[in-house]
Amino acid sequence: SKFGQLTYVRVYQGKVRKGDTITNQATGDKMKLSRMVKMHSNKMQDIDSAVAGDIFAIFGLECSSGTTFTKDGARISMTSMFVPEPVMSLKIKPTKKKDLGKFQKALARFQREDP
Repeated sequence: SKFGQLTYVRVYQGKVRKGDTITNQATGDKMKLSRMVKMHSNKMQDIDSAVAGDIFAIFGLECSSGTTFTKDGARISMTSMFVPEPVMSLKIKPTKKKDLGKFQKALARFQREDP
């Protein structure tokens, strides 16, 4: 996205509003929700709040899948997702040595999004 990293968030309990500060329960890092959007295909709709059950997106939030965020000092964490053992494995490499840096960057991004 031209606005930076786009991260999808699901609200499990309560309500979050634009301007709220959320805390990453794994790292303790805090982030102010300055822009919240709902996605409709390839279109974005700015929203001011989201309630339990809603899925919305935020820009500029660096985290892995399954990260728990809370607000108002809550100290809870969702249980980890069950990830089954792989049924196959592949070895991949860039076709040109000069592309190794881009290749490593892409793999790091995939791993961050789907550890």
